[in-house]
Amino acid sequence: MKKTVTQKIEERMTKTFEKDSKLNSASLRIYSDSKGIDLHRTYGEASSRTRPLYMASVGKLFTSTLIGILRDQNKLNFTDNIQKYVDEEMMNQLHVVKGEDSSNTITIQHLLTHRSGLDDAFWPLLESLKKDSSKRYTVKELITYSKTQKPAKYPVGKKVHYTDTNYYILGHIIEKVTSMSFEQAMHEYVFDPLNMENTSMLHKTQAKDKNTNTVVPFNINDVQGDRVSGYADIDYAGGSVVSTLDDLLLFMRSLTEGELVNEDTLNTMKGDTYSFFPGIEYGYGIWTIQPIPIIIPKKYYAWGVIGVLGSFMFYHPSTKTYLVGSFNDTRYERKCIRFVMKVLRDLHSA
Repeated sequence: MKKTVTQKIEERMTKTFEKDSKLNSASLRIYSDSKGIDLHRTYGEASSRTRPLYMASVGKLFTSTLIGILRDQNKLNFTDNIQKYVDEEMMNQLHVVKGEDSSNTITIQHLLTHRSGLDDAFWPLLESLKKDSSKRYTVKELITYSKTQKPAKYPVGKKVHYTDTNYYILGHIIEKVTSMSFEQAMHEYVFDPLNMENTSMLHKTQAKDKNTNTVVPFNINDVQGDRVSGYADIDYAGGSVVSTLDDLLLFMRSLTEGELVNEDTLNTMKGDTYSFFPGIEYGYGIWTIQPIPIIIPKKYYAWGVIGVLGSFMFYHPSTKTYLVGSFNDTRYERKCIRFVMKVLRDLHSA
C-alpha cells in the first residue's frame, strides 16, 4: 500500500532520531488543511505534548513581529533611526569602523535584517558563562560589552552579518516604546492575545497555564542553558522563547492569517530580503528559501526561521503547510534546513 504523505514525513523524522544516538530529544509538528495533515511527534526527553522547548533564534521572529505590531500601532517605523529610541550612552561610539563613527545612521531596518555592520557578542558572552555560570547581564551591559569587546565589523548597510547584538538593541527599543520589560511586552502583545498558554520567556516569566511542564533540557557549547539563569540574559531579544509545538503553530498561523500584523507589514518583513546563503535570503527576522534555477524549484519557496539547536518554524505557501520542530542539538543548526527541504519534497510528492 502506498504511504500517505503524513506517514512519509513521520517515518523521515523517526529515522533521523533513531539513527543518531547522540540526539536526546526531537519534536515535529506539521499542519495543513489543504493536504489533510495534522502530525505531532515527540521523541526522547520531549515526549510530552505539553513540555515546552527552548527555540533559540526562532525567537527572533517573535521579536521582529513585535516590532511589526508597534509599527502597525504607529509607535515606530522600520525606517526610524535608532538614536530616536536608544539611550545616548548606548549610542556613543556604537558603530566605529576605521575611525569613522556611523552610529547615528543605523535604522531599525538595519537591525532587523542584520545589516547594521555590528559584530556578534553572543558567543564571547557564552564563553564568559562557561567560566562563571553565576554571571548576570543587563541590557546596558550587553551593549557596552558589544561596543568594547566586539566592535563594529562592517560599514552600515553594506553586508548581512548575523549578530544577536542587533536584536539586543531591538529589545531595548521595544522596552523604550512600550514602557515595560521586553519579556512583559512579549506576553502583552503576542502570547496573551493569542492565548499561548504554555509559552514563556526563559528564566524570566511563567506560562499562563500553571501546569506547563519544565523546559526540555538543552546544552549550547557546554552551557546547560535550562539551568543557568545568566543564559537568558545573553539570549534576551535574540531568542528566549520557550514554547510547545502547538503554541508555536498557533503563532505561525496567526502571523500568516493577519492576526498579529497587517498584510503590508508582513509583506515587508518577508519581502525586504538580502542574500544570506545560496538559496537563503534574510528579511526581518525571517529566513526565506528562494528558488535557484535547476537546484531549488519555485515550488520549494517557504519562509520562516531557524535556531542554533536545529529548531525551525516555516510556512510553505504553495501547499499551505506549517512546519514546526526541533532537534534540540547544535549539530542540527544547518541540518534542520536540509530536513525541511526533504519534507517540502514529500509534500509535493503527494
